[in-house]
Amino acid sequence: MAVRNWMFDRGLLSSSSAPIPTICVGNLSVGGTGKTPHTEYLLRLLQRKGWHCGMLSRGYGRCSKGYVAGNGKNALDIGDEPWQIMHSCAPAKVSVCEKRPEGLKRMLEESDAPKVVVLDDAYQHRYITAGLYILLTDYARPYFRDYVLPAGRLREARSGAKRADIIVVTKCPGDLSETEQQRIRKRLRLLPHQSLFFSKMEYGVLWNPFSEADPLTHGTNVNAPICNMRTLDALLVCGIAHPEEFVKYFQAQCASVNVLSFPDHHRFTAADISAIADRAQDADIIITTQKDWARLSDHDLPDVIKQKLCVQPIEVKFLHQTENIFNQIILDYVTKDSTNSRMD
Repeated sequence: MAVRNWMFDRGLLSSSSAPIPTICVGNLSVGGTGKTPHTEYLLRLLQRKGWHCGMLSRGYGRCSKGYVAGNGKNALDIGDEPWQIMHSCAPAKVSVCEKRPEGLKRMLEESDAPKVVVLDDAYQHRYITAGLYILLTDYARPYFRDYVLPAGRLREARSGAKRADIIVVTKCPGDLSETEQQRIRKRLRLLPHQSLFFSKMEYGVLWNPFSEADPLTHGTNVNAPICNMRTLDALLVCGIAHPEEFVKYFQAQCASVNVLSFPDHHRFTAADISAIADRAQDADIIITTQKDWARLSDHDLPDVIKQKLCVQPIEVKFLHQTENIFNQIILDYVTKDSTNSRMD
């Protein structure tokens, strides 16, 4: 990675720019920084302002190869995170391709081509030069306290942070003090062009994907007995990086919590479904993440799971009333870059 970055920095490897605004969301570490919720935040922000958006990912964990447009596809075709984004941010156009330049070219050739594209997990994929780079780092393990693999969890050296325009410290406690913010700011050693924000994860309304209401709108409240979580024995099913906070949250909400944990991006098998169904017999509710639901939805689930299953959406909130400042940076970039693109 160090040699490849050196070659890009010196022009020995070429990178192309897109003819439309492009926003790269990524991190220096191998995962668990909250890329998907932040990507969803960006897409929803832009859609509220009337932009036709696209999201391009490599589609980690999918069974397909090459360029695949997401419409009508399942998680096996496009990967669990793109599937989640496709449903939670409809009508955003979601596509996947291992080769980002080819994928972006194919997206822009289609009849419903987006006017702005978010490049998901593309911080190290430098064959496309994005117009705006957003770097995420986990509050619990910021990159300034981490090391490059195999000594730590960084994909590339800390110096890679210099490419970022915006740095977001994610998964912060809601009561993060100004003193702690300043301590982190000092450790990050921001460059003059960089902006720093702090965000936290908030848990949305649990929804049952087998209810009559459309689960894609996330408008489904769970049935009345589930409203009083403190009386329920919960079974958590999660195959995500760093599930500790997810588990901790429901341990504080429910009477008891049992956990069935799987590796990140785990492809559920028939044996896994049977194990979930067996454990579900003793649970009042089964709770899983949106990302896990993307993979569970590929299966014909037994009734005991369908009746008790609830999906937990997770949303991003910026701390200390900085959301409007963050939003304005994004909107100013997209508007300016779009204007420049039309003039070229």
